[in-house]
Amino acid sequence: MVFDMISFLFTLFFVIPLSVVTTVVPFIIEAAFARFNRFKAIADKVRPSAAPLSDPDSLSVSVIIPAFREAETVLAAIRHAKTNIHIEAGVEFIVSVVDDLTAARLQDSALEVTVVRSMPGRSAALNAGAAVAGGDVLLFLHADCKLPRYWDLEVRLAVCREGVVGGAFAFDLDLPSHAKSPALRALVASTNFRSSILQLPYGDQAIFVSRKRFHGMGGFPEMPLMEDYEFVRRLRRAALHRSLTEGVWCGVATLPVSVRCSPRRWLHKGVVSTTVTNQVIVGLYVFFGIDANTLYEFYYGARLSKA
Repeated sequence: MVFDMISFLFTLFFVIPLSVVTTVVPFIIEAAFARFNRFKAIADKVRPSAAPLSDPDSLSVSVIIPAFREAETVLAAIRHAKTNIHIEAGVEFIVSVVDDLTAARLQDSALEVTVVRSMPGRSAALNAGAAVAGGDVLLFLHADCKLPRYWDLEVRLAVCREGVVGGAFAFDLDLPSHAKSPALRALVASTNFRSSILQLPYGDQAIFVSRKRFHGMGGFPEMPLMEDYEFVRRLRRAALHRSLTEGVWCGVATLPVSVRCSPRRWLHKGVVSTTVTNQVIVGLYVFFGIDANTLYEFYYGARLSKA
């Protein structure tokens, strides 16, 4: 109890101010840049070349899951998504696999799933899955995250709303309320603030975007780390440009329902330690331009394989 309170106070007076510096300040700077027309090039890429999506019932959705040595986790995520689906017609599941064991297990399963082989790296896996996807909307799901009830309906409705360039679900941890410490509650609240107010959801919130817009942007950048951050930041910059220079509301939507993520990394390494490390990496990337390869080595404590 005492340790939880100390962690909460440290989060309140150190971690949250650090998060403000690494998330709120960049948002303010980007808004200023957008006001002076600095993001027109990316806005032109994000702007769809075809007519906007307008009929939710007719939209197809491709769920893309990157996987490395976690076949059972992937299968559990797909079963959960199928159980909570609203309209199964028009929904496909694509698993982008790096290793042979996971590929074999998925191909032997009774679930209807497309297995794609990928080079190592999350961005490579996400792009490989997107390359074969046929859905009007692409949804990128982490294997250890559970989608909410009627998630497909929420996504279909969101992408048809005027001005929505992409989006994600609200964030929550896959724990009962009584098991969430004050620090974990603060984590959930700060994540949803970043996502809904600052329009910067991360990959564990199940990012979605129209397929044409995704390919128009060139997909996820080939980075070993922070590919989700950079992709959503481009969406946000385009949205800010349209909102502030064209007078048309535009934004990255955060849905009112939550994806539930495994708390294992926060419980294993500690909420404060994990959050501080994440924010330091964001700060090094945003303010000092440290390249993603170096950040990968810092985060994982190992050199990036060249294979």
